[in-house]
Amino acid sequence: MRAYKLFQVCILMISCVAWVGCITPSEKKDMQNDIFNVQTRLLTLERKLQDTSKDARSTGENAYKRLANTQSDLEKILRDLQQIKGDIDSLRVGVVTGQLPGQPQTESSLKGNVTRLEERLESLEKSQNDLLEALRKAGLNTKPPKKAEEKSENSLDPETAFSH
Repeated sequence: MRAYKLFQVCILMISCVAWVGCITPSEKKDMQNDIFNVQTRLLTLERKLQDTSKDARSTGENAYKRLANTQSDLEKILRDLQQIKGDIDSLRVGVVTGQLPGQPQTESSLKGNVTRLEERLESLEKSQNDLLEALRKAGLNTKPPKKAEEKSENSLDPETAFSH
């Protein structure tokens, strides 16, 4: 009896395994469809991953290019700023002296005009002194101007005219 029970258990086990191992054609087709769907999703995922990787590389390369362009633009701006500072310093010197550095002195420049006016003023003062001296010798009593021998207080010396 014991052998008979063992035989029944073995038959039962074999039938369970056989029953579990058997699938119907519709189940087989469902499994094949599921496998196909999983493979399709896997391929789609691989393509998206490759595209993302390409985009990331492309974006990285573009970022490096933009960074290089930004650095060169910044260097250009700094050079332009230095040029502007130099021009401002040159204009300061020009305002103080009446002539821009590096420019030839011309008759029409501020410094040339001031120099001519100073020469004319000195000549006028000398003529005035000569005239007063001649009047004194002729016997006319005139008082000399207070600052006849000194330069006029209204001198147009560009270094002093613009320093206030």
